[in-house]
Amino acid sequence: MSNVAAAKKVAGKCITLVAAPVAAFKAVNWGPYASQAAAVSKAIDKLDAYLATMRDAKTVNALVAAYQKTSGALTNLRKAATTLRASLGLPKVAVSSYT
Repeated sequence: MSNVAAAKKVAGKCITLVAAPVAAFKAVNWGPYASQAAAVSKAIDKLDAYLATMRDAKTVNALVAAYQKTSGALTNLRKAATTLRASLGLPKVAVSSYT
């Protein structure tokens, strides 16, 4: 299997693995925290879109271009999740160096 095929397969697996927890997150009635939760959902959707682009890429360039956007998308997701956690009164989570 080529590196491109392997990357496409991994991107597809990522989408599959997070589908249920993401659906559960989006099903919660966040009440007064709805705007913070919406920001998390938006960040998740953006990351999912990049993963889908990687999964469906027809060229190496398309796959690489989408991959290069995932780091920023993960940073935005982390920021949105941190804001939601803070609104809920939860402590910050330690973030590993690769995000």
